[in-house]
Amino acid sequence: MPPEFRQALIAAFVKLVAYDFGCNVSMSRVEPRLHLRSPAGPRQRKTYTPCHCHFVFQSPTSREAARAGLVYGPVAAVSARPTIDFTHPNVETAQSLDLARELTAALITAQHRARQGKTELRFGEGQWWTSRPRWGGGPGGPIGREIDKYAVLGDKDSRPSDGDGLPTPVTKKPRKNMSVYDNYRMVRPPSSAWDRKAKYETIGMIRNASHDDVFVVSSLFHHVSLLRVRVPLRLLEVLDGSPESEPTRRSWGKVEAWRSPWYDLFDVDQRITAMQLLWSVMAYQMRLDSAGYDATMADA
Repeated sequence: MPPEFRQALIAAFVKLVAYDFGCNVSMSRVEPRLHLRSPAGPRQRKTYTPCHCHFVFQSPTSREAARAGLVYGPVAAVSARPTIDFTHPNVETAQSLDLARELTAALITAQHRARQGKTELRFGEGQWWTSRPRWGGGPGGPIGREIDKYAVLGDKDSRPSDGDGLPTPVTKKPRKNMSVYDNYRMVRPPSSAWDRKAKYETIGMIRNASHDDVFVVSSLFHHVSLLRVRVPLRLLEVLDGSPESEPTRRSWGKVEAWRSPWYDLFDVDQRITAMQLLWSVMAYQMRLDSAGYDATMADA
């Protein structure tokens, strides 16, 4: 199955259930990345691991928010991978790599959900290397457009007169957008890693819990499986650069995961079972969990 067909199939399958809970499957406007930061210090480092997962977001309930394109969440992640060969370099390594892709999608979702109530601190913001123009310092000095402003002799603002024997050039309209070269030469922090139209929320998280249960809809070939990954909140702090009090001991414990069986979407009975399981996940995540509310069960 072509990768785009598999992605469309899984998205349509999830939408059948997500729509009934006011949610939708959509791509992130910003590339999903698992951000890793070293502890604070004079040489703090930061890197990331990209992922091609999609997310289940809660749709807005007001017309103004819908027009603005706002979404809430993410509620869950959708990971449809185009892998078809699990024998190279060997079976164990190939399966471990695929599991790592699933866990990466879960950790990215947990990082996004943990952004609730926080503001983005862009890497390098306020540093000299993101605000001070400079050149390489070679022996030849600045070159190119860096010295163009000094190459004009006389009054550069005066218009040529008719006595010079030169025709008056036609005045061009100023450019609204910068050229590629000028845009490249701008000194600024890296681009934002947060979606400006996403309202990050921990939808479905247990109150006052020390972990976040993240659900991932995983797909290979024409099969689908659901994962429940328990991510400790302390692990998210460590990934964001929080130092460990004891280097020989992990303060965040461990990451736990549970997987459902693999369901064949081309088999009617298995497809129905997978949809029932997905319905249970969405009902759990979108449950009403407000203070002082108790659900009344029939025949209780």
